[in-house]
This record gives sequence, C-alpha cells and structure tokens, in this order.
Amino acid sequence: MANETILVVEDDGISGAYLQNVLIRMGYQVPHVADTGEEAVAAAGRLRPDLVLMDIGLAGDMDGIEAASKIREAYDIPVIYLTALSDDKTLQEAKITEPHGYIVKPFLERILHITIEVGIYKHQMEKRIRDNERWLATTLGSIGDAVVAANAQGEVAYMNKEAMALTGWSLEEAMGQNLALVVRMADLRTKAPVRHPVFRAVSTGEPVASNVPALLLAKDGREIPVDHGAAPLRGDKGEITGVVLTFRDITGRRAAEEALRVAEFALENAGEAVFWLNTDGRVIRANRKARDSLGYTREELSGKNIRDIDSGFAGDGWERCLAALAGEGASTIASSQTRKDGTAFPVETTLSRLVYEGREFVCAFAREMGGREKAQAALAESRARYRTLFERVPVGVGITTVEGMLLDCNRLLEEITGFALADAKTMHIAEFYARPLERPRLIGELKKRGRLRDYSTDLKRKDGSTYHALLNADLVEVNGELMSLFSVRDVTGQVLAQKRLEEAERRLRLANADLAGEVQVCTDRLIHSEAFIEAGKLAASIAHEVNSPLAGIGLMLDAMSGECKGNGKLSADLALVAEAFQNVRATIEGFLDLARPGKAEMLPVGLNSIAKKSAGLVQGQARKAGIEIVFDPAPEDPVVPGSPRQLGQVVLNLLNNAIEAVYSVGAAGRPDKTAASGGEVRLRTWTRGGRAYLSLEDTGPGIPEENLEKVFDPFFTKKTDTGMGMGLYVSRGIVTAHGGRIWAENRPGGGAVFTVALPLV
Repeated sequence: MANETILVVEDDGISGAYLQNVLIRMGYQVPHVADTGEEAVAAAGRLRPDLVLMDIGLAGDMDGIEAASKIREAYDIPVIYLTALSDDKTLQEAKITEPHGYIVKPFLERILHITIEVGIYKHQMEKRIRDNERWLATTLGSIGDAVVAANAQGEVAYMNKEAMALTGWSLEEAMGQNLALVVRMADLRTKAPVRHPVFRAVSTGEPVASNVPALLLAKDGREIPVDHGAAPLRGDKGEITGVVLTFRDITGRRAAEEALRVAEFALENAGEAVFWLNTDGRVIRANRKARDSLGYTREELSGKNIRDIDSGFAGDGWERCLAALAGEGASTIASSQTRKDGTAFPVETTLSRLVYEGREFVCAFAREMGGREKAQAALAESRARYRTLFERVPVGVGITTVEGMLLDCNRLLEEITGFALADAKTMHIAEFYARPLERPRLIGELKKRGRLRDYSTDLKRKDGSTYHALLNADLVEVNGELMSLFSVRDVTGQVLAQKRLEEAERRLRLANADLAGEVQVCTDRLIHSEAFIEAGKLAASIAHEVNSPLAGIGLMLDAMSGECKGNGKLSADLALVAEAFQNVRATIEGFLDLARPGKAEMLPVGLNSIAKKSAGLVQGQARKAGIEIVFDPAPEDPVVPGSPRQLGQVVLNLLNNAIEAVYSVGAAGRPDKTAASGGEVRLRTWTRGGRAYLSLEDTGPGIPEENLEKVFDPFFTKKTDTGMGMGLYVSRGIVTAHGGRIWAENRPGGGAVFTVALPLV
C-alpha cells in the first residue's frame, strides 16, 4: 500500500473529515485539511505533499482553481480536483491548470483511489521526462559544436547557442524554416553550392561525416570554414523522424571546441531492469532495478541463467529470441519473471544484440507491465533520442563523477582509449592519463572555471600505448548531482604530420646550403682551371725558350768532363755543376708538363716514401737554419697512383716554403741567419675514407685570411727578395692532375698548414 502524503482542501468540515478518514484507510498520510485557497497554498509550501486533493468552490477570495495554479507554479505538486461543479465553464478553467484528475462528487472510493495512484505516478513520470529534457538541453548548450535538429520535413526544431552564433539565426527565427536555408553550405575553395549533408544522411539512412571542410554562409554575410556531419534520427520502429546536423568553426583554431552531447545516467541507476547476458543466457551483470525487482543480491544474480528467471526464455524460447536478434537486431516479448521468494510478475522484455571486441552479448531491458506503459514509453523515447545523439557525436565523449569515476561513454571513446563501457564501473578516469599527476591540476582548473577547452596532452590507451589528444570538458549539475561531461579527440596524426613537415623543411634548408656550397666550389675550380691553362701556356713558352741553350750547356759539360779526367778537384766541381744542371732540367720539364697533361706515367707510389725522401733532401738546409723537421708517418705506407718525381716535387716545394716561413720569424736581423729556438716543421701522413692525406705544419707567421686562396695563383708571392710565385701554383696543378686536392689554412696557435688529399690505389 502507498505511503504518500496528501493535502486535502475542502471548505466543508464534515466532507473534509470524511475524505481524511477515507484516505487514511487507503494507506495515505493526511496531515492537514485546509478550508481556504490561501491556507491551501501556505500548507502546500510547508508540508510539500505528494498530491493535493482540491475542492473548487472555496470560501474566501481565492477559489480552488486559483489555489491549484499557485501551488503548481510554486511547488510543482500535482493536483486532483474533487468537486460538485461539472459545468463546461468550470471544466475549461480547471483544464488550464493541467490537473492530474477531475472527480465529480459524489464519488466511489475505488475511483478516487485509482485516480490518486495514476496521478501520482503520472507526475513522477512527467518529472523524469522533464529532467531528461533538461539534461539534453544542458548538454547541447554546453558543448562547443553547433547542433541543429530538424523534423522529418526538414524544418528546424532546435538550435543550440553555438549554432545560432555561427549561422546568425536566432532560434525563434529559425524554427520551422528549412534546415538547408538556415545552415547554408558551399565548397570551401570555389564557393559553389554543395549537396547538403543532411540530404545524404536522410537518403542513405546512415550517419554522414565530412571528409572535406565546407564553407558556412552565415545570415550576416560571414563565411566560416567548418567541419560537419549529419545523422538521421529514428523512432521506435526504425523510421526516420528527423535529422541532426553538427558543425564546428575551424577558423584559426587548432581544433574545434569539442562537442558535448546528451548522456544518460549510468544504467545502474536506470528506472528499468537491465541485464547483460552471454549468448548462452547466463547473467553477466544486472542493474539495481533488476536486483531489487527480483530480490537477489549482485552475487546471487551473477551467473544465473535467464531461463530460470524469465518464463519467456524457458524451453527453446531463448534460442528463438537469439534467431530473431540475428535477423532484426532486436526482439520484444511479453512474459513473467519469478522473484527469489517464488512470486511472479508480468514484464515486457526488449533484447538487443551487442558485439564488443569480437564477442557477442545480449542486453535485456525488462519493465513491469500495467497501466504505466504510456508514461514509460515516453521516457524510453526520450532516452533513445539523446542516446542516439550521444553515439553519433564525431568525438569520444564520456561522463564522470567529480571524483573521477567513469559512468558512461560512447563507442568512439571506447575505440580511441581501448576501454569498454563494461570497464566503467571499475575504473577511474586517471587511467586515461599518460602523466597521472596532470589530472589533479586539470580538475582544479575545471572546478575553478567550470569548463576546459582544447587542452593538449598525451593520453594512455588500455594496452599502454600513448597518443596525443585535445580535451574539452564542462561541469554540469543534474538533479542536484555535479558531473563532468568531457570529450577526447585523437590528434596524433596531425601532430606527426606537422613534425614530418618541419623535418622536411629542415632537410630542404640543409640541401640548399649544400648545393650553394657545391656551386661555389665548382665556380672556384673553374676559375683556377682557366688560370692554370693560361699559366701552363706561359710556362711552356718560357721552358721552350730556355731548353735550347740548356742543351748546348749540357754538351759542353760532357766535353769538359772528358778533358778533366785525372784532375780530381776539377772533376768534383764539374760533378756538382752537372747535378745542378739536372735539377734545372727537371724544373724545365715540370713547366712543360703543365702544357702536356697526362704525360707523366702513373705508378703505385708510397706516400711515406715520397715524404721521407723529400725531407732528407732539405734536412741539411733546415738544420743549418736551426729548424727541426719532424716526420709523423702513417702506420702503413699509403699507396697512391702517381708520378714519383712530380709528387716529390710537390712535397719538396712545400718543405722549402715552410722552412723559409719559419726562418723569417726568428732570423730577421740575426747575424748567424738561424731561426729562433723552437722553430719546427711537422710532416704527417694518414688515410681516411678511401683517400690518403699529407699535411705540412710550420711555426711561421701564418697566412693572412684574405690570401689563403690566392697563394695558389700564378705569380702570387709576398717575398721581396726571392721567388716568382709559381711553386704553389705548379704544385696545385700536379695535385689536380693526380685527381687530388690541396688547400691551405692557419693553425690556431700560429703558423700555416698545407694539406694534400689524393685517392688511394
């Protein structure tokens, strides 16, 4: 029997006392009987009864209809009129206050009881529906995406604030207008009209997500690039009852404000009994309503077979329902369920087939049958509407308590995180974070500001892998309970693409720099090649003119050697002259080689041997000048293809230049013409990367930076008393002819370094 509180309003004392006794016998509490409209309003505010039984004709300035209107507006308490007045005028006035019943005196107690029960239950169902509608409106109003809903005729039925802000239409202006007129879209590049996404969604019956952004043409002339998507809305029988369009402004933002959609409370707190079943009928989980209806605890109900609970699935009933699910995806049956104490009650059960991670499950919604079907059907329809929107959101959406326990999420969030809705009752939102200490700071910001927009962070999937995401969240209060609505967008692909673009730009800059360097090197080589050709021609001309008189001198030396046989001192002097004559001939041949490339025979030559022999030739000269020649050879003699004579000439030329440079530092003004103490010339060989290297370092004054490249030019010299500036020029020509390179640089501590690089055999 019910235990609700009822306020009786009756100006006749005897009738009031009678009603009070009747209601008490029915099991209701009747703490007060008011006899005026003013007293009724005051008592309703003080007692907050579950229902008011109101007489219309009351003494005083306020009749029952006015009192009922004030009670409904102030306290939302249902009112049933119990009156002797039944004329049309009174009835029409009473209807305006939306009563939950109208009983004409005299009455039957059974009729009174039924009317009270139906009125109380109807008010409860209406309140639940209004709560759900407020939940829907709060969620749609709080999300960052624009949402426009239209009926089956394409007429706008709803727009949230974001949609109004983007389109320039107010809700009042847009209501009843064609959706395609309110939300006009064009091609982002050409601005040509495009087929509206809502048409595709209605024609295909499936959600449509945009692959390419479109241009939103606002009412005030603004052109806004948007991402968009559309999905059909379906009724209980699967028919299309409307369409919802979502879009977001992507101008100048990393990502649009994440849409937060309608979400229902966790099924654990649902008003209907809900069972999660394996395909063999075993109960995996049941919500509180199911447990309370059957009288089982959670542990007792888990593992029981639905065949033992619901008569509709006994025998082969379960298999028949599974077959219906395979064909239609859903099935509804009327049957009865048996409580733990053995009593039975009629139910209507709806089954749905679910597939998660390759496994198949069945979800059963059971409700008690009776005179309440209409109110419950309205509640179910409201739930289905916002659940459809919740699942169609193009981002991952979830609901948590303020403590962080996950209550619900859509399928896209399951796909992004790897966590299933089945995990929700046992997991904390902190499991999403790659850096757990980050969550307390975000919760603090959310509580302080009430919302969180486009927060960039790294999140963790169930398998431990991480991904980059944008978070949006809102704090909302529903039925006095504070909850967090949040959305997750995986932007790992965009971040990786940005990093690849930056890396490609960096490599392009390096390639451009390398190319510029190569161009400069080629230009320098071309200039030196042209100078080399001209100098070679000049050297060949000079050598040709000198070579003729040298031939005569050679013949005279041969004749004199024959005549001076027997004269020891004269023969020795002629031998020295002959040796000097051969050196001159070798120099002349070198000049002629400049004009005859490829003449010298290329043989395998040991670079250590060439360097050691050349150093031996100038050792006496260096020692006399007080200069030490240090030779640091490679462990294994580097073998290069070349002319021993020409390569020896290069090393000898570099050694002579180094000795003169060191000598110039310490010998200036010294009467003994020796270098300063510590003068040194270091000769070194080594190999690296398929090439042989020879370097010669001195402790001389070094080379001015502006002359480092000029020293290899023909006739370039800084010597005032000796030299024509051809030694390094000739050396460079020989090295180039051998496929190598020679360059000069300064030592950090003073002095110059000349390096020769040649290919190995």
